[in-house]
Amino acid sequence: MSEQYFYYDGNGQRGPVDLNELVTKINLDTDIWCPNLSDWTAAKNVPEVVAAYNRYQEQLKSQNSFNISNGQNPNYYRQNNYQQNNRPYPDPNEPNFTLYIILSAICIAAVCLPFGIVALIKTLNAQKAYNRGDVNGCNIDLKSAKHWLIASLVGVVVLVVLYMVFIMVFIKMQVR
Repeated sequence: MSEQYFYYDGNGQRGPVDLNELVTKINLDTDIWCPNLSDWTAAKNVPEVVAAYNRYQEQLKSQNSFNISNGQNPNYYRQNNYQQNNRPYPDPNEPNFTLYIILSAICIAAVCLPFGIVALIKTLNAQKAYNRGDVNGCNIDLKSAKHWLIASLVGVVVLVVLYMVFIMVFIKMQVR
């Protein structure tokens, strides 16, 4: 009978699973445990797990390599919003588009409508570029979106200060 492993996925302990299933569910920083281990440890510290994980990753690379003859696209999973191989962890290099979208919506709602709309459009363009695999284009659009968000924030601060000054002047005129 093969060794049974348990792993921690951020939401709790999972398992038992065999080694072949384990490597499809974890990354090398995931804490794992099996009866041969005295305590929970990172998968990268267990040689047989590292070896199995590397074999699994090589198998994935050979399956997902771009092959013109069969029309496979290496960005298929990303473009179709699938989690490749049902891995529980998001791509650590993927920018946080949701944050930019939320900030853009706040800017739209907070008086600076034009700047917020431009920031939102730039964010959505960045997300499209990322899904196409154009990381450079994504970074350029996100940088531009960030600048528009900052401009919107400055615009809101300026408008609030002008409003406060207007109120103070109006109150002074009413007192006389």
